[in-house]
Amino acid sequence: MESPVKSAFVDKKKTLQSIFNSSIEYIFYSTVPLEVCLKTLSPPML
Repeated sequence: MESPVKSAFVDKKKTLQSIFNSSIEYIFYSTVPLEVCLKTLSPPML
C-alpha cells in the first residue's frame, strides 16, 4: 500500500519541481532583457 502513495508523491514533487524550474526560467528570460534594456537606456537618460 505504501509504494503507490510514495510514487504518487514523488511524481507530484517532480511536477512541482518542473513547474518551479520553468517559472524561474520564464522570470529570468523576461527580466534579464528588460534589465539589459534599462542599463543601455539609462546612461543617455542620466
